[in-house]
Amino acid sequence: MVLLLVAVCFTATLSTGKCQTQGTVVTTSTPPFNCSADDLGQITEHNKFRLLHEKTAPVCLLHSLVSSAQKYADTLAKLNIEDPQGTARKLPHSSTNDGENLCAMKLRSCKRNGEAWCVKMCLKIWYCAEEKHYNYSHPEPPSPITGHFTQVVWKSSDMVGCAVSHGSTKTYVVCHYSWRGNIDGKYKANVGMKTAESQSNYDLYC
Repeated sequence: MVLLLVAVCFTATLSTGKCQTQGTVVTTSTPPFNCSADDLGQITEHNKFRLLHEKTAPVCLLHSLVSSAQKYADTLAKLNIEDPQGTARKLPHSSTNDGENLCAMKLRSCKRNGEAWCVKMCLKIWYCAEEKHYNYSHPEPPSPITGHFTQVVWKSSDMVGCAVSHGSTKTYVVCHYSWRGNIDGKYKANVGMKTAESQSNYDLYC
């Protein structure tokens, strides 16, 4: 069973922490009001992976997270730290209290294919390269090589903002999440089992 993924641009209401629709249900070719094509892309890419897991709601866009992600992406670009495998394990994290995923890509590839493609590729790395190593039966203590994956699908992380910045040889992608994931003692409740229909979509996405 292949899911028909239709995107909605969400914004977050800070007072409630819930997502509210902004505009109408659209395809990725027609962004709704107050939502750019890149905004819509990062939401869609996150949610296609989140929908592979039981009882995992879609994320919504929070513009303050986009701003904080952009600020740190620019910092990484100035440092231009080498991370040839794109794993982000050599990239230093910021001091944010939000969840944070980092990725470095080849500058030439990202400039040629566009920033939305860069975010998509980093999400593919975070999910596809790490999910297969996650132990759903015994999730704790967590593996040191699955933290990007678990943050992407963490149930209570229902708001996201991603940004891209180009260094001299690398392009850096930063995604910030609220509420932050990867909290000790909370993995079982926040990383849902894969759905019965997920394998065909996993094969399509990975």
